[in-house]
Amino acid sequence: MPITPKFNVSQTISTITITIKIPHIRVSTSTIECLISDSTNFHFYSSPYLLLLNFPHGLISEEDEELNKMGILGEEGGEKEKKGKKGPRAIYDPKEENGIIRITIDKVVDEMWDDVHLFGVV
Repeated sequence: MPITPKFNVSQTISTITITIKIPHIRVSTSTIECLISDSTNFHFYSSPYLLLLNFPHGLISEEDEELNKMGILGEEGGEKEKKGKKGPRAIYDPKEENGIIRITIDKVVDEMWDDVHLFGVV
């Protein structure tokens, strides 16, 4: 059964940063899955940890970044705001608190979101 890890969510005007505590695991690109679905759903999995978050506004996915690189994004349907943005980026620090991963994701629209600091507060 998956465990929900301790995490913290912070933001700048253009990005969301999710800091996840994943102590005492071996980390490689094949052991971590990070996915943005439907533009607002964030999924993180690294056995035995599973984190699912639903954000109030759109995030840039890996698919959006690939379309950006190929110049395929159109001007309609909110795609104009996605131009030049990057998908999720992760940095793992095994020394900080026995394992921290920071995932930074660009927002579709550059703006501050209300109540983001309440994610992860019980």
